[in-house]
Amino acid sequence: MPRKKVDQQEAIAVFLEKAVKQPKAKRITKKSILESAGNESPGENNARCLACGAYKDCATPFMRSASLETDRLCIVVASPSREDTLRGEHFVGPDGMLFKKYVLNVLGVGRSKVDFVYAVKCRPDKLAAKHIELCSPFLRQDIERLCPASIIVLGLDAARGLFPSKNLRLKDLLDTVHTYTYGDGQRVATMVTHSPGNVLWGQRQVGLSVIVEHVRKFLAGEMLINKCPTIIVL
Repeated sequence: MPRKKVDQQEAIAVFLEKAVKQPKAKRITKKSILESAGNESPGENNARCLACGAYKDCATPFMRSASLETDRLCIVVASPSREDTLRGEHFVGPDGMLFKKYVLNVLGVGRSKVDFVYAVKCRPDKLAAKHIELCSPFLRQDIERLCPASIIVLGLDAARGLFPSKNLRLKDLLDTVHTYTYGDGQRVATMVTHSPGNVLWGQRQVGLSVIVEHVRKFLAGEMLINKCPTIIVL
């Protein structure tokens, strides 16, 4: 049965129309962010968490995956959207809705098989390198706790959280399976594709079909690493 054709312009119009304006959230204090991070990230990491200041105007700071499941598909997103922080839910803004409906649903990936994590746990006014660097220990902790079967990274900013490098370029990461190593040497197949936000806001000349094809090839084991096909088991 042929896959459903994705109409990019129609998808953008629908999801932008659904992006309802919400009232500004109240300011978060240092005490509340420390309480959010305290149980899992004591000592030095608390200081790192406060250092970037992104928590100050974030309705739901320090958004970490609440999942207790392991061995699932992990989707790494750069940072929460406004809708994510206001609702306290992962990837529910226009870009998240677009990805879930026109990528995961089209490819038959059930929501119960997926976890979403953020490279930066709070929503900064403008995402910068310092946010990604300071928050990277929390992203690593999320990956170690989830023990994912495989990882899909959405966009260059999210990739910098996993693969810190000053010279990291998106074009060098696309259409290739990478290996992310964590914990005691656990290795997991990882791919990088464009952020769906680029499709919505036109930051790059990228069609939604490109993202769909990247994810399809990765999950089907058709994406190559060192000229050998990778096997992804969900």
